[in-house]
Amino acid sequence: MCYKRCRMFSRNITAPEALRYYADKRRKLIHGVQHDLEWARINYYGYRETYGSYAAKQAQKCITLLEFLLNHVELLPTDAATIEVLWNDLADMKRAADTAQMYLANPSASFPK
Repeated sequence: MCYKRCRMFSRNITAPEALRYYADKRRKLIHGVQHDLEWARINYYGYRETYGSYAAKQAQKCITLLEFLLNHVELLPTDAATIEVLWNDLADMKRAADTAQMYLANPSASFPK
């Protein structure tokens, strides 16, 4: 069995195991990032910085995992539709990380919905 190293885990993990983990946690991870971004958008100063940093950290963890999965896509037992979902999730998480960094850079600015 071929083990690859993923920085998100403290042990070596196979690509199918990482995919199973992501499939189990996908909804919770995406919802958590969206929730923190929404709270960062509607708050100011300290709360915006707090929720923006939460969103940035969660998004970066997702980006790390998704990049690992997409770098080892040949080892995954999936179809083209699943791989497309992974690419879309990666783009969404990068966009969320950029938005969180924007909130952190401007804690007193007004951001419309």
